[in-house]
Amino acid sequence: MKHCVTLESISLDHNQMLEHWLERYTQLTELYFDFIDIWPIASVTVNALANFLSSHLAVYDYSLFELCMTNAAIEASNGFKSSEMDLVLFSDSIATTTAIALKGVYIRNRIGFEWSIFTGVSFSDWLTHYGNNPNDVSQNKLTLLYDNTAISLCETKDKIKKQLLCF
Repeated sequence: MKHCVTLESISLDHNQMLEHWLERYTQLTELYFDFIDIWPIASVTVNALANFLSSHLAVYDYSLFELCMTNAAIEASNGFKSSEMDLVLFSDSIATTTAIALKGVYIRNRIGFEWSIFTGVSFSDWLTHYGNNPNDVSQNKLTLLYDNTAISLCETKDKIKKQLLCF
């Protein structure tokens, strides 16, 4: 999946990303809102995910945020067999999808600073700091690199869970 990760020039904040997902996947809207009513703390993880990934990361032309949220909703509802979502399954699915997509992915700016899931800063924050220009994504001034890293998927998931405050 790594080589399918792309950078998109669309720029949305975390609220707009969630709204876009809910509008695009209307069959998940009620399930999601019921889940947040039961587990309001999960909205912290969703907002952290949106900030961590930004609207710029995509896989196969789909927003990585949307991919994570869709997979999490389906898995947490046991493939739609349940009318409720499980908080632990939801969080684990988000971390797994993100880890699979971004393990070994590095993004380098024009002055040599790199971002990966191990930098300890969200991609959104990295884009606004570390010598980046707000137009770097749209002007193709960032380089995607792929490294077949020795870090395990489990270690990658654990790092993501800590950054997203997953439960």
